[in-house]
Amino acid sequence: MACKKLGLAPLAPGMHRYLVEFATNHEEFRLPEFQAVAELLGIPITFNEDGYDLKCPYMLFESPATPAVIAGFSRSMAIRYVAELWGYGLDWDTCLQQGLSNDVEVHLDVNTFKFKFYSYNRKMTRKRTQTLLDKLTAIPFKGTVDLDHPDITYLAVEDYGPRSSQGRLDPAQVFLATYITEGCRDFIGQFDLKTRNMIGNTSMDPELSFLMANMVKAREGTLMMDPFCGTASLLLPLARFGASVVGTDIAFVVVHGIGKTSRHNTGQKTRGPKENIMANFEQYNCTSKLVDVLVADTSKPCLRDDALYDAIVADPPYGIREPARKIGHADKEATVPDEFRQNRFPRSEQYTLGAVFKDLVAFAAQRLVLGGRLSFWMPEVLAEPFEVPQHPCMRLIANSQQPLGRKLARRMLTYEKTSSDVSGAISGGPQDDWGVRHAVFEPQVKGEDSSEGPAEL
Repeated sequence: MACKKLGLAPLAPGMHRYLVEFATNHEEFRLPEFQAVAELLGIPITFNEDGYDLKCPYMLFESPATPAVIAGFSRSMAIRYVAELWGYGLDWDTCLQQGLSNDVEVHLDVNTFKFKFYSYNRKMTRKRTQTLLDKLTAIPFKGTVDLDHPDITYLAVEDYGPRSSQGRLDPAQVFLATYITEGCRDFIGQFDLKTRNMIGNTSMDPELSFLMANMVKAREGTLMMDPFCGTASLLLPLARFGASVVGTDIAFVVVHGIGKTSRHNTGQKTRGPKENIMANFEQYNCTSKLVDVLVADTSKPCLRDDALYDAIVADPPYGIREPARKIGHADKEATVPDEFRQNRFPRSEQYTLGAVFKDLVAFAAQRLVLGGRLSFWMPEVLAEPFEVPQHPCMRLIANSQQPLGRKLARRMLTYEKTSSDVSGAISGGPQDDWGVRHAVFEPQVKGEDSSEGPAEL
């Protein structure tokens, strides 16, 4: 239902038809996030799944929800805008004919309005805009134009097909719609890592962090946690959407905001007074949502094992930029003198990547409330089979891939807890000693392109 030609059936009584334009990146994440937001808002939606096309950003859906309710999609990161559709065609003559044959008076009965013009896969020039304005004079508008503060904004949208069809002169399909809301893509700039008080080597970028927050339905009145929180880059979007958040991390220098800075070209080698997790929450006015961040080992959970959390999110270290660690020491009989016990941090050892993800799913199965969600990032070597860990009480509901080059990708896996019986065991998934370093640091063959590396990891 995107760049493909649409055959639209008449709407049932009480139903509305809406147009969504998605952002053109992270294609595999768009539909799962859209469905998660719809579930969170309690909005029933129907759409033609067979017609949904990753290569094009447009999708139509039907719902009994009014435009005022649909405005709740403003929290979606994947959506550019949502509009109520009232005209569609393969060309503008057909679109205008179809639009005027509907109950168009509902959309035209306003005091002031303006038009916005969008096109996909072709620049909307001033000349093309004027051509469309001339065509739209066939619509019996009742109000007057107000470019600054209109009562309603109309959209005229042209789709010139997928990017592979460059050079097309005429649009493949066109839409007339009434604008409702845009998504929250302005958060990408507001939460930019370049301006954040504290970042780490693997801090997640805000676009993907907010996508994950919507996948777990972050909202007021919920408690959510990240057992590998680092600098809290996944906790901040949860808090921005109203969830109370808890984090743990084994790296005490990160939790306490001390040690070597991750900022370059600042003239400082150590973290400054504003390079700490609390300063990040203060920066985005979310301090009231931060319950606490603890120094803890996820492989040996110190928190009570009750079902407390509405969601758990994580981006564990992949062993490339940052190693995964857990408490342990080869000398099991070693003793610590009493005078050093109070302020001593135990030595750590490698936490193998396969064990990390199995432990994480088991941790979530035990501590999520029924219906709670787990969402985490898991690396993938493209040349090797990929298998996700499973638990009898956890249902995998989304598996979206982000390519990181020719050799590597990572997947955002989202589960939902469907049973209170947590007695089952983890099955599937990689072996405990599995890892991805070999795909990044394998010996270079002469003449092979070496431009790829762990930049995104």
